[in-house]
Amino acid sequence: MNYGLELLTKIGSPIEDCSDLLKMLEGPCDECQFETFRTVVFAKEGIEFAFDHDAKMVSVHLFSDGLDGKTEYRRELPFDVAFGDRRIDVAKKLGIAPEASGGGDQWQGKIVPYWDRYCTGNALIHFQYSRVDGGVELVTIMAKK
Repeated sequence: MNYGLELLTKIGSPIEDCSDLLKMLEGPCDECQFETFRTVVFAKEGIEFAFDHDAKMVSVHLFSDGLDGKTEYRRELPFDVAFGDRRIDVAKKLGIAPEASGGGDQWQGKIVPYWDRYCTGNALIHFQYSRVDGGVELVTIMAKK
């Protein structure tokens, strides 16, 4: 099973339908409840899930080594993308991104890293690139609204 592709197929699903994916991860996990959503973070696995108020999985963050204090996500990423792939590498695998930005924009006083976003099925997949070496450092899978 390709874990990254399974995440794509389960995005937007109720937590009960995602339990098989959660059980495959090694704990411990940290859970935080916010006003409109809940996160489940497996820091040692480099993965963070977000569930909305209806307990549907609305996003998943897959971290490269050290990003936000997480260990690198070591399972498969969707579409054979790898951490460290540059924008040109991702474009060769997925085509030119229909949405892209960053690099000079500022948000909350910080420069926004370059990013590309693709649409696939019922999901959006977002690749964030390192300002240091230009490689993929964060992959976010989001449910379409």
